Amino acid sequence: MTTIMSEKIVPRILPEFLKRVIREPYAGWMTSAEVVRQKLEASHFETWPETDQQAVLTLLPRYVAAPDTDSESLADWFDALGRKDT
Repeated sequence: MTTIMSEKIVPRILPEFLKRVIREPYAGWMTSAEVVRQKLEASHFETWPETDQQAVLTLLPRYVAAPDTDSESLADWFDALGRKDT
């Protein structure tokens, strides 16, 4: 786990992190989608303000598609989130 674990901090930092990984995928970022998924769950993503949720949801498909991300568990989480609304 990283040191960033606060229900108030993760919603603010995660969108910028995802943008940077998407923009510069080979810059040496930590690209463990499993850690991203854990942060979303541990920070209670479903309780985030809608604007923060939308910022992440907009970026997740591009993050999952970025090179060098082990994105299977995050893709599954994202798919399950979409099915939960139907």
